Amino acid sequence: MSIVSLNLGASENDGAGQNLRSGGQVINANFAELDQRTLTAQATADAAAGSAADAGAQASSAQAKADAAIPATQKGQPDGVATLDSSGVVPASQLPSYVDDVLEFASAAAFPVTGETGKIYVAINTNSQYRWSGSQYIQLSASPGSTDAVPEGAVNKYWTNARTIASVLTGLVTTNPAAVAAADSILAAIGKLQRQITDAVTSLSNKAAKGVNSDITSLSGLTTALSVAQGGTGATTLAGAQAALGINTVTNLGSSTDLNTVQYTGISIQQLNSSATPALNYPVAKAGSLYSGNIGLITTHIYVTYDGGDIYSRSRYSTTWYPWQKVSPDIGFAYVYPNGGTQATPASVTVNSRYEVANPFPGYEVIAIAEIQIAGKWGDAGWFYSSGGYGTKAAQLDVNTLVVQTGNSRIGYSSPGSGDPFGQTNTGLTTAPCRIKVWRVKG
Repeated sequence: MSIVSLNLGASENDGAGQNLRSGGQVINANFAELDQRTLTAQATADAAAGSAADAGAQASSAQAKADAAIPATQKGQPDGVATLDSSGVVPASQLPSYVDDVLEFASAAAFPVTGETGKIYVAINTNSQYRWSGSQYIQLSASPGSTDAVPEGAVNKYWTNARTIASVLTGLVTTNPAAVAAADSILAAIGKLQRQITDAVTSLSNKAAKGVNSDITSLSGLTTALSVAQGGTGATTLAGAQAALGINTVTNLGSSTDLNTVQYTGISIQQLNSSATPALNYPVAKAGSLYSGNIGLITTHIYVTYDGGDIYSRSRYSTTWYPWQKVSPDIGFAYVYPNGGTQATPASVTVNSRYEVANPFPGYEVIAIAEIQIAGKWGDAGWFYSSGGYGTKAAQLDVNTLVVQTGNSRIGYSSPGSGDPFGQTNTGLTTAPCRIKVWRVKG
């Protein structure tokens, strides 16, 4: 008789193993067999040459074999040993799940009628994969690859632009003007922005904001002109703006306008000789045009008579008007400074010297008078001769050159001797600042 293994089943309590009674019988039979073998071994030992040592050795060998035998309770059980089937391999029930092969077929219809567990079946025409459940083929779900392959559900639907645009802003609150924060929801952010826009429109209503001007391509509905004080033109038409700004307009002076009251920039006309009276501060009793320029404390008037075009000018500073002066186009006047001098820094001339200066009225005859400066005052140095020249003179050398000549003794003399206006008694002046008065000769 041989040792018989217990049938433990594929897993715990699966009902496929032996019951307790039959299992106990197998165990008892196995131990009986072991006992028999032990007895047989003992008998064999006793029957041996009678050597006690040999009998003991055989008994020990039999006991070792018994000790090496694997209890049936450990076979095919957790923490035990695997058993072998009739083919000499471990049964699939004692192995973990695995795929031992992948089989390809032209289509699912070409699969075997009965499949095998542990194998993957591939339908080439659809590239679909299946497994055998024991009764039918079950398709394996693959990754869809993208959301385009995921059907839309009845409750959880796709999020589209159209659905986003059509979303109702349920729960919108527009009372909070605070700045939008990163933690805000879209609904809260829209509510804040709407409040800010509403407040801005209210704040800017009927107000002009400062900033960079942009081209205005269309303007309609403007009924009230922006005043000059507000930076506008005071009108909605070109003619009205010119009138409001005093541009290209002429004012009629009438019969009672005092020219001293004309303290603005513009053009005014006096149409009657009888109204141009000295009492109204006209320069001459003739009709004419008044050109006025004004800024701050200063006003300048130029009056041109209607008949011959005589020109008069005057100026005001603060509350003081200075007399009218007739402007002659035929007579000119200028100062020139010899020896490189200027009006700001007149240069000095010295005794027994000659200086040439360009005529300030090229091509014209002029009258020239040399003046020197003594004690901060300008005057004609005069000329005196007594065994030598005393004084300073200017004269026109040719049309475009003026000459200053000083005396070989002194540039000036005492006032009684030279006739200068300084009232001096000094006869030893040898240098002084100098200038030339020049008049252009009429004709």
